[in-house]
Amino acid sequence: MIAIDIYCHNQPKPEISASKITLAAFRMQSCRLSQQELDNADIVITPNYEPSGSAAFDEKAQAIEAGYIATKQAMPQIKSMLSRTSI
Repeated sequence: MIAIDIYCHNQPKPEISASKITLAAFRMQSCRLSQQELDNADIVITPNYEPSGSAAFDEKAQAIEAGYIATKQAMPQIKSMLSRTSI
């Protein structure tokens, strides 16, 4: 199984504002909910991307690029896993 970690890595310290603290709490909760899947994954891909804020909808291209780069870096592991798996 391949998992993509978008919640647990690179967690910034929240700024002192109600919205930033709420967003950080949501992210920590999401991390905890996904932790078992991450622990059971054969490969975990962690894109090097951090949104600039909760309204970062126009940063979609940067998020996609970060995911693409992280997946390219994981390709040797993915290919190795596929070669060991019989279909």
